[in-house]
Amino acid sequence: MRQILVDDAVYAAIARQALPFVDREPNDTLRRLLGVAAAPSVDDAGGQRVAATSGGATAATRPAAGPRRGRRVPRVRLSALVADGWLTRGQPLVCVDSSGTPVPGGGATVGTGNKLVRNGQWYSMSRLAIELLRAAGHEIEAARGPAHWRTADGRTLLELWRARLAAGETPLAVNSNSV
Repeated sequence: MRQILVDDAVYAAIARQALPFVDREPNDTLRRLLGVAAAPSVDDAGGQRVAATSGGATAATRPAAGPRRGRRVPRVRLSALVADGWLTRGQPLVCVDSSGTPVPGGGATVGTGNKLVRNGQWYSMSRLAIELLRAAGHEIEAARGPAHWRTADGRTLLELWRARLAAGETPLAVNSNSV
C-alpha cells in the first residue's frame, strides 16, 4: 500500500464525504467516491474484509461476520493512558499538523479526566487541536485530536492508545467524572 500526503483542507473534505459504519478509512471513502472496486484484503485485526457487490454506499469494504462485527475501537481516553502509566498528569504535549510538523506555540499538558490544559483552561484533544491549527493558518473543520498531540519522545496519543490496546489492556469504564 502506498502513502500520500494531503493537506488539512483535503482531509476535511474527505472526512465530510465519509459514511459512518461503511467507510472505515479515508481509502474506503476515496474508493467509493471514485468508483474503484475494492479487492478482498485482511484488516489489522486479522478478520477478512470482503468487497460488497452492489454500487453506491455499500461499494466500500466492510468487515465480514465474525466475533469483531459491530465493535468499534474504543475512543482514546487520556484517563486510561494515565491510569495505565502510558502518560502522567501534567506531562507536556505538542500539537502537530497532519504532516507531523509542530504547531508554533502549540503546547498543552495532560489534565485530569480526558482533558488537556492550556493557559489554565481545559480542552478536549480535538477542540484544542482545531483551535491551534486554525491559529497557525490551517483551514480545517475537524480534527482527530489524538493524532495531533505528540509526547516528547515523538509518539502521538493515538499511537500510544493503539500500543496500549495491542498490549491487551482493556479500556476503563466511562463515568461522568472522567469525561
